[in-house]
Amino acid sequence: MNERFSPDDMARMALAVFRHFGSRPKDSLRADNFETFAPRRGWAPEDLMAGIEHGKVLGWFEDGPNESVRLTNVGFVQIEPTTTSR
Repeated sequence: MNERFSPDDMARMALAVFRHFGSRPKDSLRADNFETFAPRRGWAPEDLMAGIEHGKVLGWFEDGPNESVRLTNVGFVQIEPTTTSR
């Protein structure tokens, strides 16, 4: 895990991936979606994976089918502040 990012920062990075794919509540993404997206932003894939785990604690993500990650309603609401802050 990269020490320059807080757990909340990493969870917001994971939200950015959902935003990139135009995800809505209950949409799921596979691990390779995150692993492919990370280098494009200069992020380490392990930071995104840590962000997903922290996001699960926050209620933003949950386990989806076939080892995917599902965006929750709570997580979807968090995407808008992420969009306007950058």
